[in-house]
Amino acid sequence: MVTSMMVTSMMVSRKMSSCPYEVLVSTLVQSLQQQQQALAHEAKFQPKLQLLSTASNTGESGEITCAMRDGAAHVLRSLKVWYDIPCAVLLDALNMMDWFMSRIKARPKHLSCIAISSFHLAEWNPCPCLKPCQMCLR
Repeated sequence: MVTSMMVTSMMVSRKMSSCPYEVLVSTLVQSLQQQQQALAHEAKFQPKLQLLSTASNTGESGEITCAMRDGAAHVLRSLKVWYDIPCAVLLDALNMMDWFMSRIKARPKHLSCIAISSFHLAEWNPCPCLKPCQMCLR
């Protein structure tokens, strides 16, 4: 992986002045810095979803497993394809569904309602954040 120090040292060693290569290198350095900033924020925005990998009690009173969540995600993906909805809506819906299930202990019989509701909110809500912001208030 090329780091910004390596690129800077290459620029200094060649002593180039405003050539297309230097512009390309500076663009590369900027994109690497943006990528590092985004990776630093990634953990903050990932939901802390802790689902069971297998169900010991798969009845109506059981808990939602990873397989059940993946099944709901597959249904939402099918709806996205069927109605030709942008990918951003599907991602927002999955994030909302995961966010909700990470905070609320839901039963499997409610999973379809949670999935469809999050899909509807993601389609309807122009803002990807869950809290009202300046973009939502316009």
